[in-house]
Amino acid sequence: MFPYVHRPSLRVWLLSLVIALLGTADTWAQSEVQVNRQQLLSTSLPLVEIESVDGEMPTCDYVTHPEGAMGESITNTTKVPGRVTISVRDALLYDSGPYVQKESGMTFRIRGNTSAYLERKPYKIKLQKKADLLLRDAPQRYADKNWLLIPTGPWIDMLVAFRLSQLVGLEWTPAMQYVNVIINGNFQGVYALVEQVRRNERCRINVDKTTGYIIERDPYWWNEGIYFTTSEYQKEYTFKYPEEEDITQEQISYVSGLVRQMEQSITDGTYDEYIDVPSWATWLLAHDILGTWDSGGSNIFLAKYDDTPASLFKMVCLWDLDSMMKMNDTWARIHTDSFFYFPQLLSSSNPAFLQAYLDKWNAVAPRLFEDMETYLDSISQSEFGASISAMKAIEEQAFHYQGSTFEQDIADFRNWFSARERWLSQQIPTLQSPVAPLEASPSFSSSTPLYDLSGRRAVLHSRALLLQPNGKKILLGR
Repeated sequence: MFPYVHRPSLRVWLLSLVIALLGTADTWAQSEVQVNRQQLLSTSLPLVEIESVDGEMPTCDYVTHPEGAMGESITNTTKVPGRVTISVRDALLYDSGPYVQKESGMTFRIRGNTSAYLERKPYKIKLQKKADLLLRDAPQRYADKNWLLIPTGPWIDMLVAFRLSQLVGLEWTPAMQYVNVIINGNFQGVYALVEQVRRNERCRINVDKTTGYIIERDPYWWNEGIYFTTSEYQKEYTFKYPEEEDITQEQISYVSGLVRQMEQSITDGTYDEYIDVPSWATWLLAHDILGTWDSGGSNIFLAKYDDTPASLFKMVCLWDLDSMMKMNDTWARIHTDSFFYFPQLLSSSNPAFLQAYLDKWNAVAPRLFEDMETYLDSISQSEFGASISAMKAIEEQAFHYQGSTFEQDIADFRNWFSARERWLSQQIPTLQSPVAPLEASPSFSSSTPLYDLSGRRAVLHSRALLLQPNGKKILLGR
């Protein structure tokens, strides 16, 4: 099975019909947008400026899943060389220099799967020399070549989710900073500059360089060069480390065999010989608190720190949380979805996983929601909050859309965590009884992603859709 290049067709008749019924709607503009550079530097957000060689922009082809798989993705991504600088106020704090292979500068390309279908593309930056683009106090400790720019809106969802990751005690939380981005002189909006999920012994996931692994339960396996499928539950995995060009067949056989043994242990109840139970329980609890809708795309990474029997599969981080706060008065979808193993673990004859989940809840619940409230207070009263609020107004004017205010976003988070604390306090004690797994994951048949007018990925129970001329479906209403 191979993906095929997907080029959305024009459906003018449907567009005309929907516009006639619902009126017009503004979305992110693909055309060049000019914003006064000094206006951006007047905020506290760093300004990331990329100048590519000859003004070239990265390109990609769009592919959709083969029969029996799911999702949309990209292929044939081009890497464009250039220079990246970072300024705060009037001070130039980082300059990669012009592109010279292995010496200075950087390359950047479009990244992501469904997110790459947005007009504002996510990008991966690869520096020619390691540096800490977040400009922290210990640059050598945090230096890396690989960084991500993820369009935000600007919302602070990722910031809030990563704060929760720290509070529940996951081993690694990617560091990030909201930044304004200009590429080849054109304003792109507010992005999150984020550490990529990858091996780095000093500051990211410290798996052993020669005997360690990072793998992903990956719905986009069909778009990767190397993957393996398990025999017990028929689940596909891809490799984050070692990378595709470095991994050997012996390593693939070793890890795939070990994952198959892990699956068998989940069936027979001996899973605590293969998985780091507390980290798995903590990861699930974090998603239940955030109420994430996406299960297949929830980015499930497993790390095995070395090839010794004492090194168990550990869940070390959260990622891709753009569907948080969607599951009102119910569990996060991954809690009951057969895409991963949580239904089997919660209903296992071995109570270790369920007990670890309950223990983690009992440990964090007394302070967690109060701490999140304090964190939201600190954001709303900070210079950062004032800058995000100002950038919302700038983006709305530049890209011709109208979204929620920063104050409304903060209020949404407060309301969510308040309601979530009440609901979880009532429901978690019921987990003393076994949880029956679902037979199949909910899915929808569209071959293009759904987004609301402010750019958020849509949920299934939305009321009205507008099909844009480029084939992307836009949700009307929230």
